[in-house]
Amino acid sequence: MSDLEKNIYVSSLYNFYKNLLTEKQRDIFYSYYYLDIGLTEIGVELNISRQAVLDSIKKTENILKTYEDKIGLYKLYNEQTKIIEDINSEKDLHKLNQILKLWEG
Repeated sequence: MSDLEKNIYVSSLYNFYKNLLTEKQRDIFYSYYYLDIGLTEIGVELNISRQAVLDSIKKTENILKTYEDKIGLYKLYNEQTKIIEDINSEKDLHKLNQILKLWEG
């Protein structure tokens, strides 16, 4: 997985699971990934070291991946999106049953 793909992936996970993170984790992650603020700048703003910022980002990434492994919202969303795209392109309403089966589990 390239750096760009990884960034898109963890940012997507953040969108699904951000409310399960602490406020500090959200602030650091959002500042780094969405506002493109550097580690040092974030550290200065929060009065913590650059290394503490980096550690927080890595820990948050791992937490988000763990949530996805256990809950699977990102995977479910992607599966549903693919099916909906198929329905739109093929005009095949029978594929709606596939979405219902995803939710039945």
